[in-house]
Amino acid sequence: DKLMEKIIGSAMKLKGVPYLWGGMSPKGVDCSGFVRWRYLMNGILLPRNASQIVHCGDEVALDQMQRGDLVFFGTPAKDGKPQRVTHIGIYLGNNHIIHASHLVRINSLIPGDSDYYENAHRLIEARRL
Repeated sequence: DKLMEKIIGSAMKLKGVPYLWGGMSPKGVDCSGFVRWRYLMNGILLPRNASQIVHCGDEVALDQMQRGDLVFFGTPAKDGKPQRVTHIGIYLGNNHIIHASHLVRINSLIPGDSDYYENAHRLIEARRL
């Protein structure tokens, strides 16, 4: 999909930008600001926070994720408590994501990989817009 490739391409241009809570500029971004800004630059308005963005689009099974899907991390619903989303990224395919954690970076979701994202085990949901 051309639009998704434009979004991913614009996300890749921000690799190395530092993490800044509440940030949504080249000086710094937080995880949801990074995702929201990349989509906004491509004509798609998303809510500001990952906990709101998780309600957009359609849920995708984790084993059916495609390039450009949004991935959400946090705590699953349990014992009557609702799920809690604490982080968001963009799935790049091949078990890799781009996200803002310390800085905008690419990480693997596969334990043992040298670029493994230390919180990948907290992946709770994927959504397709």
